[in-house]
Amino acid sequence: MTKQRFLIAAAVLLMASQSYAGTVVLTNGDRITGDIKRIWDGDVAIEPEYADEFTIDQDKIAYMESDKRFEFEYVGEDMNKRIALFKGAGEDGRQIVVLDGEETVISFMQIGEMEEEEDFFDWSVNADLNAEINRGNTDNTEIGITSNWYLKYGNQKHYLDTLYIREKQDDPETGGDITTENRQKYTYNLNYDIGEPWFTGGWGSYETDDIKGLEYRYNAIPTLGYKIWDNAGKKLNFQIGYGYEEEETIDENDVKEEDGGGLALFLAKFEYDFGSPDLTLYLTSNNTKSSYGRKNTVSQNTAGAKFEITDLLYFNVETLFDYETDPVEGADNEDLKILIGFGLEFEK
Repeated sequence: MTKQRFLIAAAVLLMASQSYAGTVVLTNGDRITGDIKRIWDGDVAIEPEYADEFTIDQDKIAYMESDKRFEFEYVGEDMNKRIALFKGAGEDGRQIVVLDGEETVISFMQIGEMEEEEDFFDWSVNADLNAEINRGNTDNTEIGITSNWYLKYGNQKHYLDTLYIREKQDDPETGGDITTENRQKYTYNLNYDIGEPWFTGGWGSYETDDIKGLEYRYNAIPTLGYKIWDNAGKKLNFQIGYGYEEEETIDENDVKEEDGGGLALFLAKFEYDFGSPDLTLYLTSNNTKSSYGRKNTVSQNTAGAKFEITDLLYFNVETLFDYETDPVEGADNEDLKILIGFGLEFEK
C-alpha cells in the first residue's frame, strides 16, 4: 500500500471512530456502540454505524461512556445546565461524570435533558423544493423553493431564510404564459448570546410580492431576545425591536406610493423534535407594526412538519399565512399557501 493510500485509509478510520465514539450499557449487561445524540423525554438517542438512529428508555440504561462533551441538566439539584464528560461506571456500577475537571458519581436517572455541547463553529443548510403542475382544463405551473441557512461562530448565530414562489398559467388567447404570482423574500436574523437566557442581535428582510402589490419592502431592526426553551427536544424564543422600514406599493389602479419610517417588531420561533419518529414541528411568527403612512400591521407566519427519511432527505409540509390590517387597494388582507415537497439537509 502506498503512503498516500495509507493516509486516506487512516483518515477514513479516524472519521469513523469520531462519528461513532460512544457506548451505552444496559441494566441487563448488553452494550450498544454508536454516536450518542441526546436524552430527551426519558429516551436516549443513539445512532450505530450499522443502523439508523433509534431510542432506548433511559431507565433501561446503567451508564454510558463517550469521548464527546455533553450539556445536561442534573436532576435533584438546581437543574442548571452542566457540561461534562461521561467516563463509564464506577465500582458501584453508577455513572461517572467529569465536572470541572473532577470525577463525580451519579445515578444515570439523575441526568435530565442532554445534548451535545455546542461547537465554537457550526453550520447547516436546508433546501426545499415544492412544485404543482396541472394540465387539462387548468394549465398552470407553480414552483416554490425555500432554504434555511445557519452559521454559528462563538456566541454569534446567523440565520438566513429565503423564499421564492412563482406561478404561471397558460394564456388561452395567445398560447403564451402569464405570471400570476411572483414572490421573493429574504430574511436575516442575528442572535448574539449575552448570558442565558438573554441574547441581542438584529433582524432584517427584503420582500417583493406582486399579489400584494408590493414592489419592494425592506427593513432593519436591532433586537433583544429571550429563550424560554433551548434544549435537545424543544426550542422557544422571542425577540422584540424597533427600527426602520421602507416600501413601495402599486394598487389595482397602477398608482405607486413610496414611504418609510419607524417599525416595531415581535418575533417568535418554536421547534419541537419528537426524536422517534424523526418528526419535527416548527413555527415562526414575525409581526411588525409601522408608525408611518398606513400604520400597517403585518403578521407573517410559517408553520410546518418535517419528517426525516434519511440523514440527507426529508419530506416537508409547510403552511404560509400572511395577514395585513391595511393592504393596498385591490389586495386582500389574508394570504394562505400550503407547500408540500421534499428537502435536502446538509450540516457540519
